Amino acid sequence: MCPASPTQNPQISVLTHPLDLNQEIVPPPNYRPEITISLFNNEQTALLDSGASVSAISEDLFKILNINPTQHNIPLFPLTNILLTTALSNKTVKIRTQIYLTFSIKNYETHGIFLVVPQLSTPLILGTDWLLENGVTIDYRKKEISLLSVKDKIPFCLIADHDPNSIINALKTVDISEDSPFMHEHLSNSVYESLPFETENNIALNDIPLSTHQQNLMTSLIQKYQPIFQDRPGLHHFFSYKFNVKPHEPYKIKPYPVPFSRRPAVQKEIDKMIQWGVIERSDSPYNNPLVTVIKTDGSIRLCLDARKLNTIILPTRDASPPIDDILAKFNDKCFFSSLDFSSGYWQIPLDPEVRQYTSFLYDGRSYQFCVVPFGLNISNAAFGKGLEAALNNYSQQCPFPNDIHTYVDDILLSSSSFENHIITLEWIFHKISLAGLTLKLKKCHFNKQQIKFLGHFISPQGMVMDPDKVKALQNFPEPRNKKDLQSFFGFCNFYRKFSQNHSALLHPLSHLIQKDTPWTFTAQNKIDFQKIKTAFSLQISLTHPNFNIPFCIQTDASYTGLGAELFQIDSNAQRNTLSFASRSLCGAERNYTVTELELLGILFACQKFKIYILGYPINLYTDHKALTFLFSCKLKNSRLTRWTLALQEFDLRIYYCAGKDNHIDTLSRHPLGRDEQPPRDTPVILHYTLPPPVPPDISILFQNISHEQKQDPKLLKIISLLKTYPLPVWHQHYIIKNETLFIQKFKEDTQWSIYLPSHLVHKVVKFFHDYYAHVGPLKTAQSLKNVCYFPSFNKTVRFIVKACDVCQRCKPKTTRIAGPMQSVLSNNPLDKLLVDFYGPLPTGIFQFSYIFVVVDNFTRFIKLYPLRRANAKICIKKLTTDYFPNYGVPKSIVSDHGRQFISKHWQTSLKKYNIDVSHTSVYHPQSNPAERVMRELGRMFRTYCHQKHSIWPQYVPYIEWTLNNVRHESTHQTPSTLFLKRSKYNPLVQCIQFPQNDVTLDYNKKLILAQEVQLSKAEARKRAQTARLNPTMFKVDDLVLVRTHKLSNLIDKKISKFFLLYDGPFKITNIKTTNAYELVHPDDGTPKGTHNVIHLKPYIPPKQ
Repeated sequence: MCPASPTQNPQISVLTHPLDLNQEIVPPPNYRPEITISLFNNEQTALLDSGASVSAISEDLFKILNINPTQHNIPLFPLTNILLTTALSNKTVKIRTQIYLTFSIKNYETHGIFLVVPQLSTPLILGTDWLLENGVTIDYRKKEISLLSVKDKIPFCLIADHDPNSIINALKTVDISEDSPFMHEHLSNSVYESLPFETENNIALNDIPLSTHQQNLMTSLIQKYQPIFQDRPGLHHFFSYKFNVKPHEPYKIKPYPVPFSRRPAVQKEIDKMIQWGVIERSDSPYNNPLVTVIKTDGSIRLCLDARKLNTIILPTRDASPPIDDILAKFNDKCFFSSLDFSSGYWQIPLDPEVRQYTSFLYDGRSYQFCVVPFGLNISNAAFGKGLEAALNNYSQQCPFPNDIHTYVDDILLSSSSFENHIITLEWIFHKISLAGLTLKLKKCHFNKQQIKFLGHFISPQGMVMDPDKVKALQNFPEPRNKKDLQSFFGFCNFYRKFSQNHSALLHPLSHLIQKDTPWTFTAQNKIDFQKIKTAFSLQISLTHPNFNIPFCIQTDASYTGLGAELFQIDSNAQRNTLSFASRSLCGAERNYTVTELELLGILFACQKFKIYILGYPINLYTDHKALTFLFSCKLKNSRLTRWTLALQEFDLRIYYCAGKDNHIDTLSRHPLGRDEQPPRDTPVILHYTLPPPVPPDISILFQNISHEQKQDPKLLKIISLLKTYPLPVWHQHYIIKNETLFIQKFKEDTQWSIYLPSHLVHKVVKFFHDYYAHVGPLKTAQSLKNVCYFPSFNKTVRFIVKACDVCQRCKPKTTRIAGPMQSVLSNNPLDKLLVDFYGPLPTGIFQFSYIFVVVDNFTRFIKLYPLRRANAKICIKKLTTDYFPNYGVPKSIVSDHGRQFISKHWQTSLKKYNIDVSHTSVYHPQSNPAERVMRELGRMFRTYCHQKHSIWPQYVPYIEWTLNNVRHESTHQTPSTLFLKRSKYNPLVQCIQFPQNDVTLDYNKKLILAQEVQLSKAEARKRAQTARLNPTMFKVDDLVLVRTHKLSNLIDKKISKFFLLYDGPFKITNIKTTNAYELVHPDDGTPKGTHNVIHLKPYIPPKQ
């Protein structure tokens, strides 16, 4: 027979009977659920104890069973260094034996591992290990239990017990051998943990001086609710979470390989998770990869890579409240405690219908989560709902205390007195206990005067930044790219309410994170970066808002931004700051009047601090006197009227504050918060001086070239020999003029060249390459050839130009022409003109959107005409009013099949000048040599306009001049030389005097030479066109550029032709197939993906 079970409430209820400080706490009895079992054909009572981590048998009962060891055949295993403690008395007993018992409950045979415990008042205790293994559910209302493998319910009795020694609380395991066959056979599902319950002797229950009676109250309260303090996660009794998914097909992602060295630890963790009921075996059609992470203590954490799963889960709208809302509730609070749940997500059961989505594979076996796993995008919401269900399970007699603040799995309790704090703690302990949840005691803090919560330290005086976070900010590494700087700004912005000059601090670096700004972290940027870190090292305290006194706001505005401070004046006339705020102005706002800006600052401040001030009187201080009679003024423009109406919901009293007393002025002068830069002045075209001037450093270099030559030992020796031995053979190739050494390597050379010192070669070649708009190595070499000389001339120029970073990103890969080749040749200037349109381009100055390109087929002389519209009428006007009068009328004009060039107006207008009109093949623009010019135009515009595409018109004259003044490979002459009969331009003539040439060619000889070169080049191309290209092969660790595929955008005034063609460089980490390569960023290893070889191009690092 079961004794009468309790039907009344416990003797002491903190919820209904607040504690008197002089009242003695009498611990209530422990009501223990006991069932009857059959052990070796004898009935025994067994205690069901969910607070015991292991099962136990009294030493007295064990001796009785072991009287006849042959008959009972009980498996024994000795133990060493195993300590057992009781719940309340904290008595410690050394355990030396464990046994394996088989018993039955209502004809259901089961087994378990029991520790033999001396002086145990209960014959048998069935602990959590046995309860979990058998899936036991305890129903206290019906006083019955259910087992997974038993259909019928099994009744139990509640026995009152005042002896705390019967409850096992923790097991301290120092050393358990795993080499025994018995352990491997029978203990595979047994989990032994160290769960020491800290008592008043070794736990810091407070940092506030308490009386002995208060300390006893606190200790008794924690001991009373000892079962909820476990490292092992509990399981919510009356809540489970179910998420919804989008329509999809089941997926299986290949498991990640687990290193052999980690597999024993992973298997042990899997076994523990099964024992705890965190996971179970599964036959799900889904599979998510499992990631193993080494924790700081060397143990293994198993994480679910749920990225694919998160894409099909429908997100929930529930979210944690804003942090600032929580931080505004601590005025007049003196006692603080924080609670932390043991693996909080694992305490929320997952609905059986959705468990299949969380399955994973390990060692060929499939498992799924029974609880909410870490890593789901709904994990926070699931725990929040579970916690809400636990805490909101109350009646009108037990309302939810206002002093409890929750954020995800963190709970903060704040009270104005110790008595209220004890009541609140017992209330929440009671709710947690009823729900079956557990707390991690070592992470809980009680009765603190200053407590860490959500990145802040809270105290009765106010709040400050978390020193650990400040230290992390001080140690923040120097940013390497925009992403690093954005992370740093995010770190700083989290604490911006503490910084009066926050905007001024971040303003010097804010332009670096803008979209079209290239990343360059200069020395000045490094100084500004250190200033920010230094400023945040100063601890500033913000006061808790007091809603019983008026709020004060001080604002200011400038043409760059807005600033505001929220503060209160206490009874001692002390100004207590609650928060700072500032932001910059957008483009349209910078056109507002002074009064409009000042009112905008007030509107910004009221909206920013709305959660504090709405419904309370507000004293607002401004340094703009006109705003003091804002609400009494009847004549206002529409914008002021609209803003005034928006401010009607606030109880504002506006006062004038002189500018010299307004320290918020700094915030508005240096704001932050938007990406816009201050507007530039009215845009003007930067007119180029053609030819372009030589940079000062190059000019000075050549003015001192004689001194530089003497720094080169080889040149110094030649100069000495020339001065010492004036032999004629030497003077055939060398000459000294004005102390400068010139060379004429071959007699047929038409000009003396400066013998360049070896240490200046790279700089001079780079200058000529940049000066002539980043032309190729051949054109760069020809531009240099008659000006400078150095050994291995062509090879060196080719090497330097090949490593130009800009060219590698701008120039496309050259490919062989497939199919028969028919070169379009001419023998004289104006024999044939080639015309085409380049565009449409982003609208630039004068609304230009197109370029009309005119190329002389023989000389390759180019004329570029920017146009607003691309039609035949405008093109004919450009030809007849500019080109024909200045350069002559051609015999024929070749174009593609554009609608402008097949129009009747185009053909009839040209026939008036006896010009033959012809067209290229349909859909084959390669047959028009002008297309090669289009390609060069795109490369040059990318070079100079890749940051702002709409400025292209200002570079048209310079590009035209460059193309006409560099040697063309088809003629070996510059277009200007053949078409305009001008001598080749030498940019260094203005810097140094060159010797007079002895050999010159007249124009006719140049023309004949150009015709021969053109013919020989055409024949060479024809012979080579059938040659097959060798396949491009890369190796692991090679650096490559990747072809970009950016699109034009008319609204943003961007065109795909002006974007850089290649991005990078990136490093090859794996060759997946012959033509497929895996790439990563060489600096931080960020994956770039797998790319085909046709989109790759070798990258040559520029020589520094």
